[in-house]
Amino acid sequence: ADKVTVASKHPESDTQYVWEAANGSGTFYVNEDPRGNTLGRGTEITLHLKEDAEEYAAGSRIRDLAKYYSEFVMHPIHLRTSKMEEVEIEDDEEETEAEADEAKDEEAKEEGEESEEKKEGDDLEIDEEEDAEPEEKPKKTKEVLTHSWEEVNTEQAIWTRSKDEITDDEYQGFWKSLGSSWTNATSWIHFNAEGNINFKSILYLPEEVPQSLMQGNFDMERKGGLKLYVRKVLISDEFDLMPKYFSFIKGVVDSDDLPLNVNRETLQESKIVKIIQKKLVRKVLEMLRKLADKDKAAEKKDDEDDTKEVELDDEGNVIEVEKDEDEDEDDIDKPKPYLEWYKKFAPSLKMGVIEDEANRGKLAKLLRFKSSKTEAEDEYISLPDYVERMKDWQTD
Repeated sequence: ADKVTVASKHPESDTQYVWEAANGSGTFYVNEDPRGNTLGRGTEITLHLKEDAEEYAAGSRIRDLAKYYSEFVMHPIHLRTSKMEEVEIEDDEEETEAEADEAKDEEAKEEGEESEEKKEGDDLEIDEEEDAEPEEKPKKTKEVLTHSWEEVNTEQAIWTRSKDEITDDEYQGFWKSLGSSWTNATSWIHFNAEGNINFKSILYLPEEVPQSLMQGNFDMERKGGLKLYVRKVLISDEFDLMPKYFSFIKGVVDSDDLPLNVNRETLQESKIVKIIQKKLVRKVLEMLRKLADKDKAAEKKDDEDDTKEVELDDEGNVIEVEKDEDEDEDDIDKPKPYLEWYKKFAPSLKMGVIEDEANRGKLAKLLRFKSSKTEAEDEYISLPDYVERMKDWQTD
């Protein structure tokens, strides 16, 4: 914009004021609005666009910008849209009455002429047009320019709600609304961080490896992965809130402690952001640990089934208990969500073990390995379990 004009009117004041500043100028002016009291109350902001920036006045461009930066703002944002519509035209009442009177006169005149002809001609002759239905006149229409108001920020910021009130379908729907994937998320964690720094966040674990990550492009994957909001206003979606080995993590972070008017470079060096980064990594590790615990619970159930006491008959023979069909299917395919996820994302976790010294121990516990002690082809064990089974004569 070449110039910005802000008109404001306080409800308890009789005067409406105008603030005005030119682009690049270090000064501004405040005067009484020469238009008078046009607002009643409230504020009106006018951007005087440059000649080469007229695209920002287009409705589609304004809609895209509002959705991108203010999609989750609580205050509704309405966009005035215009379109041409075809509407029917009603004839003027006076013209209609005049035409009706004229039609009656002509009809009476024609009837008089016809009666004279009938007297001279055959009395049995029938007028074929007498019973003919009057032709319907085509409806007149014209194009009219109509205006309407469209609300552009209809999405809800579900991270501000209590997680007990949000269903799994809502979480999955929000995951897809982020544009991350058409498939469901494997897991997610929703939390409020409180302390010196307060922020809310939802972090998602994807089901499939992103294409850019498969090609080894970690920087491309981190772009747009985590969206940073300040009081529900988008600040950046190109922020390095996660280390490189967690570049596949998607989600949102919303903080009330960060300033709105700050550039990306300054924010990247902020101590607040570094604290947020540490807490986010900690929460991702917690999410992975909980997912891995589901596999352990499934394995424990298998062990309990194997060691279950059997019933014997009077002769000492084992009594075989028939299993339901559902139980047989469970035995064939018992879900192990973490192992299925780990097979796809193992390289990223191993990179974290190498690069992240502070979290190396926690990451190492999430690794899985093949072992000569495992019989099943698709069976893995964790590093702590591997170390625990070491013989006494084995050394570190």
